Amino acid sequence: MKQKNIITVTLLSLLVGVSGCTSNTPVSPQENQELNNVTSTTINKKPGLMQNSLDSWLKDDWTPTVEKNPEIQKKYMKQNVVIKEGENNTTEKKVEYTEDKTRAFTLQEYVDKAAAYQKAKPNDYENSNVKKLESMPVIGK
Repeated sequence: MKQKNIITVTLLSLLVGVSGCTSNTPVSPQENQELNNVTSTTINKKPGLMQNSLDSWLKDDWTPTVEKNPEIQKKYMKQNVVIKEGENNTTEKKVEYTEDKTRAFTLQEYVDKAAAYQKAKPNDYENSNVKKLESMPVIGK
């Protein structure tokens, strides 16, 4: 009798589960009216504080530091020869390196650029947040 009840309950739960799965049709986020009522996708959001901080660090610190490295220039950047005409009909040839936008970005490129950045600006353990956290009595040593 107990086995019959267990089998009956199991079959009913499977039947309810299967019928419940088939009745729900998947809806894309754009077609989901409830989601659109809560969050409108037409609102233009401004980047937050962390994004602005990251963007300014990349523009002002990371990019100029990495682009000065000769290994990075030779390996990942496009070489342009600029000819400038100076005074007294003299010409100067200057080699400039610019980012090659047609080339795909690779993980190895990021590793090489990070190594070049760390070489140019090594970490200062004495003023780091790691040392400050380790010196706290509850968190650190």
